[in-house]
Amino acid sequence: MTSFSRKWALCLASLFLSVFVACSDDDDNFLKHDEDQEELSSEAEEESSSSEKQKDGSSSSEKEEDSSSSEEPESSSSSQGPKFIPGTFVDERDGREYKTITMNGYTWMAENLRYSTPNAIDTLNTLYYSDSEAVEACPRGWHLPNEDEWDDFFAGVEKAYGEMGGYYLKSREGWEAYSDSVDGNGCDSLGFNVQPLGQFIVRSKETELRNTGINAYFWTSTLANRNSKSLRRLPYTVCFYTSGWTPGYTVFGNEILNPVRCLKNDNTMADSIGSCGDANVGEMFMFRDHYYACDTTGWERAFLKEILDFELGKCTSSITGTVSMFRDTAYICRSKSMEWEEASVKEALGECEGDNYKTIKFYQGKPYYCNLWWSEATANEYLPACDSTKISDFETYRDTLFICDRGSWKVPTETQVALGTCDKKRKGEFMAVGDSQFVCMDHFWRPFSILERELGACTKNGAKGTYRGMEFVCDASRNLWKGTLQDSAKTYGVVAVDTLLWLTNNVMKTHWSVEISDSLNGVAFCPSGWIMPSKDEWTNMIAYVTRYGGLSAEFTIDSTAAIYGLNMVEEKEVDYWVPSQQYSCSGDEYSFAGRSCMATAAEVREGSARISSAWACGYVASAGVCTSTSAIRCVLRP
Repeated sequence: MTSFSRKWALCLASLFLSVFVACSDDDDNFLKHDEDQEELSSEAEEESSSSEKQKDGSSSSEKEEDSSSSEEPESSSSSQGPKFIPGTFVDERDGREYKTITMNGYTWMAENLRYSTPNAIDTLNTLYYSDSEAVEACPRGWHLPNEDEWDDFFAGVEKAYGEMGGYYLKSREGWEAYSDSVDGNGCDSLGFNVQPLGQFIVRSKETELRNTGINAYFWTSTLANRNSKSLRRLPYTVCFYTSGWTPGYTVFGNEILNPVRCLKNDNTMADSIGSCGDANVGEMFMFRDHYYACDTTGWERAFLKEILDFELGKCTSSITGTVSMFRDTAYICRSKSMEWEEASVKEALGECEGDNYKTIKFYQGKPYYCNLWWSEATANEYLPACDSTKISDFETYRDTLFICDRGSWKVPTETQVALGTCDKKRKGEFMAVGDSQFVCMDHFWRPFSILERELGACTKNGAKGTYRGMEFVCDASRNLWKGTLQDSAKTYGVVAVDTLLWLTNNVMKTHWSVEISDSLNGVAFCPSGWIMPSKDEWTNMIAYVTRYGGLSAEFTIDSTAAIYGLNMVEEKEVDYWVPSQQYSCSGDEYSFAGRSCMATAAEVREGSARISSAWACGYVASAGVCTSTSAIRCVLRP
C-alpha cells in the first residue's frame, strides 16, 4: 500500500468515527467578498467580511527558479479528481528543504515558510510575518498566493474529496476538540499539514500569540477596500477553524503576524501576465476566465465597470442609449451616469411592436414573448399550437411536462399522464390503471363510483341494476347510473359520488325555517337510513367533483348539464346545513338560558362551492333547539 493510500485509509476510518459539524464558523461555503469589496475600518481590532467579492488584479514576474526542487511519484486522490503529486524544494537562500504538493500544474509549499526576515517572530517551529514582509518573503520563482489561487486550490481538494476540503488539509493532531463529540483534528490526506498555530497580534505595548490550537492563518496577497480612497488597504487572511472543515477569509483591522505558504510561479498569473508597474497602471488582462486590472498595488481582479469599459468601450456622450451584449447580458450606455448599466428586457429585445409583435426572442437563456409588452413566454406561447393534431401529445417546457388538452397546453393530472387526454372522441371510453378503473366523461377521467363498482360500467342506455333496494337506470350519454327513492309522498333522485349516494334534490328548500334538535344530525328530516352529510363529507364531495371535471361544470343552475346530476343550485345561492357541535356565540341575541348553537354551512354559489367553518350562529328558539334557514341534503353511507 502506498503512503498516500495508507493516509486515505486512515482518513476514511477517522471519518466514520467522527461527527461532522458546519463547514466554517459563519458559512457553509468558502467565504467570499462582495463585488464592491466592503469597506473595513482599520481602527477595529478585528473585522471580517463574508460577502461575495470580485478582485481586480494579478501580477507577473520573469520566471526565475534557481532553487532546486524534485517530485516524488504521482499520487491521486480519486479516479475522477485532480492529481496530487508530492515533492520537495530547497530554498537556495538558506538551504532549507520544504515538502511540496503539485495539483493541476500548481506547486504549493506543504510546510510553513521558515525564512528569516528582520521582523518575523520564530516560535512553535514556524515564522510569523507582517503583511509587508510576507509579500517579499517567498523564494525567487515563488510568490505569496492571492485569494483566487487559494480558491482554486480549495476547489481542487473539494473536487477530489467532497465539500469538507479543509478536513483533508488540517493536521491529524494539535487541534482542540470542537465539542465532546466532535474532534477538531483533520485527516491531512495530502500532507499539506495545516497546524493550528494561531497568529500574533501586535499592540503598542505587547505582542501576543493567540488562538493556538483553535485556528490556523495564512497571508494572501489580495488587498481589501480597492474601491475606497480613504481606507487602508488590508490583506485578506485565509483561516482554518477547529469548528469546521471549510476554510474562510478574514480581514483584520490591526497589525497581525501570520504564517506564510508560498506558491511556485509556474503556470500562475505571475508566470503569464507580466509585471504591473507605474507604466501600465490601468491595463487589463484575462487569466483563466477572470479579468485583472493593473492597479497601483499590482494586478487585482477587475470590477465589472472596468471590464465593461474594456470590452464595450467607454460610455461617452456619442454612444448614449447604445445597447451592447457581454456574456449573455445586455448593457446600455446611460446618459445620466455615463456608465454601462444592465439593460431592461425591453431595452435588450427592442420595442414590443411591429415585426416583434407575437414573436419569441431569447434573452439570458429565457424565451420572451411580445404581446403588448415582453414577458417570459408561457407554455401556450412557446410550444406548438395545441390543435386537433396534437391532442393528448406531451411536451416539456422549462422542465415541466404539459399535455395538449382541449385547445391549450396544461399541466397534466396523474390520470392524464397514465391515460392521456379525455376528449369528445374518447367520451365513454373505459381505462384501467392498476386496480383502478376510469371512465372518460366530457373532458376528464372520472374514477368508478361505488355504483359502477357494484353494477358495472354504464355503457348501454336504459340498462338497469339494483343496489341497496333501489333501482338504477343507465344514462349512457353521461355514463351515469341514476336511481330514484320514494319516501312517503316525495320522490328523490339518487346518484353516486365516489363512495356515497347523494340525493339529487333537497329535503328542505333554502330559506325555510326549521327547528333542528340538539344532536343536529338531520335524521328527522332525511329518508330512513339516510343522514345529513358531515363537514368532511361535504369537503370530500366538493374536492372530488373539483378534481374530476371542474367545479363550474358540476355546480350549475341548469340541472340537465350537471354531470353528476346533483342539482346543487336550485336558486342563485344556497347554504346547506351541516351537523356541528354547539358553540357559544357572542351577543345576547344568540343566547337562551345559557345555551347557543352554531351550524357550519356548506355554501354553494353558481359556479363555486366551499365549506365555511363557523359560518353563522343559529337562532335559539328554545332550550336545546336551534332554528335553521339553510337547505338540507342527505346521503347514504356504505
